[in-house]
Amino acid sequence: MSKQKLIYRQGDIILEKIDKLPKDAKPAGNSLSLTGETGNAHVLEAPVFETGIQTFVQIGAEGAMMKHAEHPTQPIEKGNYVVRRLREYVEKERPRAVFD
Repeated sequence: MSKQKLIYRQGDIILEKIDKLPKDAKPAGNSLSLTGETGNAHVLEAPVFETGIQTFVQIGAEGAMMKHAEHPTQPIEKGNYVVRRLREYVEKERPRAVFD
């Protein structure tokens, strides 16, 4: 039986739970703030780590809340997460970010 991955989504931001942070992930702050098309940011108060090509967050035992002015606040449970942004494919164009 395969183990399902825990995924949270708020607009164009996805947090996918992972077992542990990569060994090469370096601390990159204590807050994740990703601005969407409307100029409003998705904000998550949690330690942030980066490898140069990927971003990760580490949520403590108390959990955290991802906030955005245009979306309901999303509670996030304890764990390590890789941060992803939705992208869309339009034929004959380069892949581009999806904005909510």
